[in-house]
Amino acid sequence: MTKIRLTTPKSHSLEDIKNVVMSFASEHPDVINRWISIEKKDKIEDDELKEILLFARSFLKNNYEYDSELAFPWALLDMRTIIRQNYL
Repeated sequence: MTKIRLTTPKSHSLEDIKNVVMSFASEHPDVINRWISIEKKDKIEDDELKEILLFARSFLKNNYEYDSELAFPWALLDMRTIIRQNYL
């Protein structure tokens, strides 16, 4: 798998992030399953995703190059988009 660099402004594609989500899912299946179960809800409480997003941020930080801490919110939002498009 090609490693991407997380940047601000965003330079990755959703296809890049799809590969990130697949890697995350294979390394942390219980976390991704919990994430998917939360995303399936009609209404998500404010802090419900907090722990999962912090875990995913740590995964990104430890596994991908980045130019700034500001790159992580973009990547996490795109991860949520991929999960919603492909897992729900």
